[in-house]
Amino acid sequence: MGDDHHETYGFKMSQPLNIAFIGNPNSGKTSLFNALSGLNQKVGNFPGVTVEAKIVNLQGEFGKQIKLIDLPGAYSLFPVSEDEKILNQCLSQTDHPYYPDIALYVADVRLLDKQLLLLTQINDLGIPMLICLTNIDHVDPETVGYWKNLLAEKFNTIVFPVSNRTGENQAEIKKWILQADVLKIENKSAALIDYNYERLQSIGLNSLPNPNENARNVFKSTQQIKSNTAQYSDFIRFQIQDTMERYQHIDGWITESIGTNDHQNKKYKSLFTAKVDRILTHPVLGLAIFMGILFVIFQMIFSFAQWPMDAIDGSFAWMANQLQSVLPNNGFSSLLTRGILPGLAGIVVFIPQIAILFLFLAILEEIGYMSRVVYLLDHLFSKIGLNGRSVIGLISGGACAIPAIMSTRSINSKRERLLTSFVIPLIPCSARLPVYAALIGFIVPRETVFGIFNQQGLAFMGLYLLGIFLALLTAYGLHLILPAKENSILAMPLPFYQWPQWTQIWLTIRSKVSSFVLQAGKIIFLIAILLWFLASYSFPGQLEKAEEQARTEALNRGLTGETADHYVESVILENSFAGKIGHLVEPLIRPLGFDWKIGIALITSFAAREVFVGTMSTIYSLGPNNEVNTLREKMATELDKDGSVFYSPRRALSLAVFYAFAMQCMSTLAVMKRETNWSWAIGQFLYMGALAWISSFLVWNLF
Repeated sequence: MGDDHHETYGFKMSQPLNIAFIGNPNSGKTSLFNALSGLNQKVGNFPGVTVEAKIVNLQGEFGKQIKLIDLPGAYSLFPVSEDEKILNQCLSQTDHPYYPDIALYVADVRLLDKQLLLLTQINDLGIPMLICLTNIDHVDPETVGYWKNLLAEKFNTIVFPVSNRTGENQAEIKKWILQADVLKIENKSAALIDYNYERLQSIGLNSLPNPNENARNVFKSTQQIKSNTAQYSDFIRFQIQDTMERYQHIDGWITESIGTNDHQNKKYKSLFTAKVDRILTHPVLGLAIFMGILFVIFQMIFSFAQWPMDAIDGSFAWMANQLQSVLPNNGFSSLLTRGILPGLAGIVVFIPQIAILFLFLAILEEIGYMSRVVYLLDHLFSKIGLNGRSVIGLISGGACAIPAIMSTRSINSKRERLLTSFVIPLIPCSARLPVYAALIGFIVPRETVFGIFNQQGLAFMGLYLLGIFLALLTAYGLHLILPAKENSILAMPLPFYQWPQWTQIWLTIRSKVSSFVLQAGKIIFLIAILLWFLASYSFPGQLEKAEEQARTEALNRGLTGETADHYVESVILENSFAGKIGHLVEPLIRPLGFDWKIGIALITSFAAREVFVGTMSTIYSLGPNNEVNTLREKMATELDKDGSVFYSPRRALSLAVFYAFAMQCMSTLAVMKRETNWSWAIGQFLYMGALAWISSFLVWNLF
């Protein structure tokens, strides 16, 4: 052991005070950060959710600026994944912009013996610490008291027992944070591990006089010496020795202050969790239950959401009709009633389905089930070349591919990280939900099977499973092309089952729905204006000439009244700028059963998949069916050139399959480039585009 060192920490008076939230994955760190900062970010019961530092600026007492930083969860300062590297760089480099003046260490009191390793490492760096013990409402007060006294004694710091569920002691922590600029923390705790000269020399590091600097030098050196294979092997042995010594100390503390390991197990082991896990993590029964849960979710999405969707759709149509009746017939009226409102209606109408989807996902995360899914699918994924942690990204991809690709930083193997990122966009995300919902009605009727199961829900689940199957098949193909040099191992704690925290569930739903409406709404608004312009104008004189020719042809064909007007409007739209763009891409998509109108939607929806519905709503409002109330009715009355219904089950299925596989999201392409490189990003785009075209071609020509 090194000598005790006594240091009074002087805070930076001219700069913001950095207070970093640090802890293991699934420790309650981000939930506490949300509660104290007011920032509602993603919270999940599995590692890899927080992959970047999240920052909130607060105004402390006496005018001091305080910066709260939520650093990625990690198990150790010896980094093996991208998110652990972020934490390592932040804590081992004193000139790092996120280097903390104070570390607020968050640990789950139920699993505390497994979460002290990182705490001892931070202690050895000499960073002043405040300790927060979460989930105290799940443990008896006697045990909480034991741990509080133990950690306060061993680390000579303040220990706050806290409950994110009930809010207990959160106000006290917030008050302490706001006063932190005038408080002094005396770090009297001795370094747990003695980084002496001989130990450092054994791995090729230079000894520094300050024990804290020695520790910092060790933690910084993993990547620095990685190029030297022999030296790196020595360093791995050093890490193992260091970790074992720390756990020996931790076990000694527990035995000394709490009692034997048997007593410890009695305090923490949950018989209920163990019994439930025998069923939910069973390799056969557990997988069947998981599929059953997905089935129920998709049934609920179509069954419960139908009434509010119809109400929203009808409200927008009524609003547009009322405005048409009172506004003058000019460009602004046309833009508002035939451009903006139909485009927004195509997004807002799907809020009920999105809310239901994230309601169920949030509940599953809150009760602790999602981590069981990760564990359950780990064995399967390892056979196709993916890491168990790949499950995190693939499950997250069901919400959005962008954070899901970023979450792959928790995978320590570069190869497996690349493979996982490559296949994530094939997982059906929430942005595809509006497209599927708009098309499924033309594929299967709105009827039930056995009076219980919604047929459209079954089709919806089928499209989701199709995307998942192709993602796994693609991963296996890449696995054969790029064989692994070594197998990876998934190591993660399974949280105890608990009642969901409804506040967090509500925040998750609100955040996801708001993000969907606001982010997609901005794109829809701009594209609706652009589409209205493109569909309303053309080169000088062309629309007038097209209208004159169309009226002459309508007269020759004996068309009168509304039928003639509809034909003229269709010809005008076809000769507009939008129509010319659609006709430009039509030869490429005609073999798939698509026309120039769908071609316009395919182009605009590359901004975001969900833009497809808004584009179709705008296009059909500008076309001959503009008097029909809802988008579904407009699409249902669209006729093909031969007079048959345009959106037949075959064409709708071809379009749905195309969207199931096509990239159709420039944001995903951008984040893929950022997380990998242009070669992988472009390769992913071309592969998914080819897969979408071929699959859609087969559906259109074989069904």
